[in-house]
Amino acid sequence: MNTKKLNRGYDALVREFKKPGCEFRGKPFWSWNGELEEKELKRQVDVMKEMGFGGYFMHSRAGLITEYLGDEWFDLCNKVAEYGKETGMEPWLYDEDRWPSGCAGGIVTRDPKYRMKSLVLFEGLPERPRGIENLLYKFEALISEKDGTLVKYRPYDGNTVLAGTLISIIDDASALAIIAM
Repeated sequence: MNTKKLNRGYDALVREFKKPGCEFRGKPFWSWNGELEEKELKRQVDVMKEMGFGGYFMHSRAGLITEYLGDEWFDLCNKVAEYGKETGMEPWLYDEDRWPSGCAGGIVTRDPKYRMKSLVLFEGLPERPRGIENLLYKFEALISEKDGTLVKYRPYDGNTVLAGTLISIIDDASALAIIAM
């Protein structure tokens, strides 16, 4: 066994541990907001380098004035990434404007078909759901008064009600509907 070669490897490992390269140093999420200016961004890269960081994640945040994904945005990303590499840092571009990831700062979700869907349960008349925008479907359901479980449900068609659905006993219009029969 060549112990001289092993010692050289060990010595290099100890040196690397004492003074790690950029790939082993911390890299903060760097919030980009306000009006972005090349000179100021490069100054901040220098500050992070001086602090001992190994790189940074350029990350758009609330308050950004420079157009997200616009020409100026990409120009600054490229210039600041190149500057970071020149200073021996690892620049990364976090691919999202605010949260959640995948919306491109609201550009994708401008089209309602790409927006999150949810199921909302409320008691009331199915013809007039309150506070719900972009309603896709309505269902009517029969809930057990005994234990609150779902007994049955179906898509609401506006014409009929589920068999076994109880009439409202506190609504004058319900009483008038019975009398009219």
